Amino acid sequence: MIQLKTPAEVNLRLGESQASALRDSVSLFLLQETEKLESAGKAVYASTSDVEKSAAVLQQIFAAAEGVRIIARDHKETMTDVVPPITNIILAKSRRVIESKRVLPEVISHQGKKLFIVVAKISEQHAAIAAFPLNYVKSELDKVLQVSGALDVYQDFSGVETIAASLGKGKGSAEQGVVVAIKDSPWKVRYWLESRFSLLLSALFIIGALAGTAFMLILTIAVADKLQRKTVRDDVEGVLKFIEKVLENPTAEVRTTTKSQLFEDLALGLRHIIRDAFVKMRAEMQPKEKMSDMPMRRRRDLEDDMDEDEDGTSEKTKDIVEDVFAFDEDEPSEQESEPTQAQGPGFSVHQQIFRAYDIRGVVDQEITEEDAYQIGRAIGTEAQNRGQQGVIVGRDGRLSGPKLMNAVSEGILDSGANVIDIGEVPSPVLYFATEKLAYQSGVIVTGSHNPPEYNGFKVVIGNQALFGPEIADLHRRIVNNEMLSGRGSKEVVDNIVELYLEEITNDVALAQELKVVVDCGNGVAGRVAPDLLKALGCEVVELHCEVDGSFPNHHPDPSKPDNLDDLIQAVAQHKASIGLAFDGDGDRLGVVDSSGKIIWPDRQMMLYAMDMLSRNPGADVVFDVKCSRHLSQVISGCGGRPVMWKTGHSLIKAKMRETEALLGGECSGHFFFKERWFGFDDGIYSAARLLEILAADFRDSEDIFQALPEGVVTPEMTIEIPDERKFDYMEKLAVVAEFEGGEVSTVDGIRVDFEEGWGLVRASNTTPALVVRFEGEDEGQLERIKAIFREKMLEVDSSLVLPF
Repeated sequence: MIQLKTPAEVNLRLGESQASALRDSVSLFLLQETEKLESAGKAVYASTSDVEKSAAVLQQIFAAAEGVRIIARDHKETMTDVVPPITNIILAKSRRVIESKRVLPEVISHQGKKLFIVVAKISEQHAAIAAFPLNYVKSELDKVLQVSGALDVYQDFSGVETIAASLGKGKGSAEQGVVVAIKDSPWKVRYWLESRFSLLLSALFIIGALAGTAFMLILTIAVADKLQRKTVRDDVEGVLKFIEKVLENPTAEVRTTTKSQLFEDLALGLRHIIRDAFVKMRAEMQPKEKMSDMPMRRRRDLEDDMDEDEDGTSEKTKDIVEDVFAFDEDEPSEQESEPTQAQGPGFSVHQQIFRAYDIRGVVDQEITEEDAYQIGRAIGTEAQNRGQQGVIVGRDGRLSGPKLMNAVSEGILDSGANVIDIGEVPSPVLYFATEKLAYQSGVIVTGSHNPPEYNGFKVVIGNQALFGPEIADLHRRIVNNEMLSGRGSKEVVDNIVELYLEEITNDVALAQELKVVVDCGNGVAGRVAPDLLKALGCEVVELHCEVDGSFPNHHPDPSKPDNLDDLIQAVAQHKASIGLAFDGDGDRLGVVDSSGKIIWPDRQMMLYAMDMLSRNPGADVVFDVKCSRHLSQVISGCGGRPVMWKTGHSLIKAKMRETEALLGGECSGHFFFKERWFGFDDGIYSAARLLEILAADFRDSEDIFQALPEGVVTPEMTIEIPDERKFDYMEKLAVVAEFEGGEVSTVDGIRVDFEEGWGLVRASNTTPALVVRFEGEDEGQLERIKAIFREKMLEVDSSLVLPF
């Protein structure tokens, strides 16, 4: 049957469309500001070759600016008492523009006021920096935008919004606005549709309902004939494309592509009705500058940020048949297939195993060999659709690993993609292989830190980990059989671990010998970590380093204190310099100092950040919402920019790509080094970098970590709650909970920062649980924060069993 969208849903679609158009205009404005400074700066500097004279001339040209400066590529001195201020972050931006990387303007705080900072390359060795008052943004946007409704242009850093300009009228609450982001930047726009257009759309909705009734009658006639039904479907899509073109330009003469006279008459009748109603509205809502009027360079930059297919058809046109008119038929719809597309019905797999960051479930119950085969076909298809001709495959040490690896490899081969088999390896070695071998895509068969009966798949395509909708899309491919058919070839590479060890030992060097206890929890890191530590010159004491997928000694999860008991005892027994622990697939690291104290990952991050920022002042450091607030303070104090983001290794990696951060980390023990390494999560390489830092300091590791700021902190704690309830619970908590005296962040779950500490509750993306963590400056403040959260959480659901 055909189901029409409600007026509210149509309003939302129009709001999203308008917000996207305004976003593109704002993006153009930001590019223009950089280009104006660049163009003028190059001309002035070429004529004077003098930094101070050029800056003075530019100040005259840009009279609205509060200050203009020119700095050299090798400039390292910060100057915070001038305008524009020269901070480490601005120095980093200057280096990036000199390297011809795109850097959009940004709003900063300086001496109690907001400044709009533009940075542009003016020579191979110099960058110009201009500082404008914040109201400059609104005054300039007023010249190029005509907003029907209301618009906020703002920056969003880790959930903290800074509004640069507000335009138009009719602004509602933040939740009522439509938000769209400018690609690879902190800039966003929030748009509220003008109310009078909502009324107009309601009237048009009635017209659409009449048209929908006509469509239903025709479809009813056609249902007996499949071929005719496909013709009708094509005509429906043709009419809708026709109407969309009319809406885009109501005065233009647009031809229909329908095959039947009945549909053509219907389309032309709708055009006459819609044309009169929409012409004024569409004219008022258009930006003042059209894409066709832009200089080619600005147009190309802006087009890079827009989603449009090669055939020029907008996503709105392609989606509108399914989105506005939802077809619900007993038989599968007949859609034209790709020439190499598989034919026939899809396959049934458990949807719940397709999680936020990976695919994971109980073997033989939720994941069978047949499931693994179909997952392999989907991965191989997706890889080929992204231009990849093959997939690297590895597995961890779980007992079910060999059969699942064989099945997923067969699926990839039957999609027509090639396979490189690298055998039993930690996940970071698989990621390393995608950087070094012939293919940039890979799948590691791993259950990570889950119990022995679990297994799953982490997927990388084109050196980017799949997550969220991309993981869900693999499930969609399987159930719809949208997979390629063919037969690829298979190759075995058995020396990848040796190449990995060689790469690290060429990068990391220790200034002194350290005694290290390493506990691999019988996970696959035992094949690699002890050999690496010995190659670095350490005296190594091995604990549970034999690979055993039944995990007979303890669970391979270093985020749980109980799993570190053996390591703590061994560090004391052997008087070791440090203790290291890895999870089941080697991508997470746990640490115990020389006194036997657990060093949680956010405190490890302080050490990594201090070391990295000593060589890269101004660099971004990304960390998740579970980390200590002291981490942010340490990063800022060392001249870096802290970026708090959502929990999840794939999400952190994506945020690092967006911000070009050189370091990232999670409180779970995932660390991501982009400086000197590849940016993927690697517990084994992280251990080497930690030892390098410790070996350069002749204090005990206990004393080194004691020098870092620390509150009284809980470990990460979990609260059991069914998967189908956990997100609903968080929505209810967000509505009813008020945290007086606290600053609330909803980047991921609910984090509340108080003057004396903070608390967090979020829904786990990998298990049926809520996750909580707390920190206070002392025990009393910690207990007060826990009590506040306890009261609020039980108010929503008194049946929860809280571990605090």
